[in-house]
Amino acid sequence: MERGLLVSLVILVCSSRGVSLTIITQDPGSVTGTEEGEVTVPCSVTGGPAGQVRWYRDTGSGRQYLYSAAPPPNERNDPRVSVVHQNHATDLSIRIVNLILSDSGMYYCEKYGGIDVTLIARGSGSRLSVQALPPLIITQDPDSVTGTEEGEVTVRCTLSTVGPPGPVRWYRDTGSGRQYLYSPSPPPPNERNDPRVSQVHQHHATDFSIRIVNLTLSDSGMYYCEKYGGFVETLIARGSGTRLSVRGEEAPCSSNLFLVSVFLLVKLALLAAINAFLFVLLKLEQRRLKRVDAE
Repeated sequence: MERGLLVSLVILVCSSRGVSLTIITQDPGSVTGTEEGEVTVPCSVTGGPAGQVRWYRDTGSGRQYLYSAAPPPNERNDPRVSVVHQNHATDLSIRIVNLILSDSGMYYCEKYGGIDVTLIARGSGSRLSVQALPPLIITQDPDSVTGTEEGEVTVRCTLSTVGPPGPVRWYRDTGSGRQYLYSPSPPPPNERNDPRVSQVHQHHATDFSIRIVNLTLSDSGMYYCEKYGGFVETLIARGSGTRLSVRGEEAPCSSNLFLVSVFLLVKLALLAAINAFLFVLLKLEQRRLKRVDAE
């Protein structure tokens, strides 16, 4: 009896004070993100009793739980989702990172309350559209370079976009002769960077050209610039390759031989002219002596 009166009193008090309505505001416009990027889906909640706010994607048979400060039984938060403003009383907007194409859909912000966690209000929803990334293209230009033994050379590599998180690596040749060379990121397991190789532009987002010093004849071959991504580091794109040709130390060039030949010819011609001049002088002297004897 006393318990029933207490419940009645609580109801009367609530009625006399009035019950505040819960209002959930979601931007009616669409939100656009890019594959592998991040996006914010806004939601503000005002009024109503204390309780949890939960996020769901889509409705009906495709309805999927997404995020809450306290997940419901047998559910877990998507690890890519977090609240934008921690412990905020009214702003329950979420941030989604590492977007994938299947994230596209309607996102609903919902308020629950009471001991039995009853749905109190639901936002009108925000439509998220995830756009695909353009294909990542690796350009290696020129397609061939030449170096000299003990010298250095630059092998170029440019990415069309930054692409998803993941390393860029250099390899020489393919098949059974394939050999790991260099990466500005940590090398793959059981590999190490060639100490003669370095990135031309340190910490550049898209230029991964390399410089190789102290060249040897065995460095000749095809060099491939490759982009990897994802948790398992899957190959995303590979350049068409650059052929490096390393020559031995250069012999005297043909132009130097030509100059030496011209010098020798000029010297021989000069000696011949001197000999001819001396011969003429000798003849003239002999004639003069004959005239003297004849007199």
